[in-house]
Amino acid sequence: MTGFLDVEVSTPDGRRFLGTVATVADIAETTSRWERTGESLGGRYLWVSDLVVVASADVQGLVDVVDHLASTGQLERIHIGE
Repeated sequence: MTGFLDVEVSTPDGRRFLGTVATVADIAETTSRWERTGESLGGRYLWVSDLVVVASADVQGLVDVVDHLASTGQLERIHIGE
């Protein structure tokens, strides 16, 4: 994955959870680019609501993370869509 990925998780009971996924490398690349472009005070900050930082953003890795968040109740803490 390159860049940030918006993710929607729908549960069997109809609830929706919306979040953004990125790797540490994605964050580093973005803030480095912003140093050059001047965005976000020259890359000195990054603000992403409901960001989940993952080690790997391949499909199975994301499924594993979502399953873990759901099984531990942490998915409930991610923004619930209307």
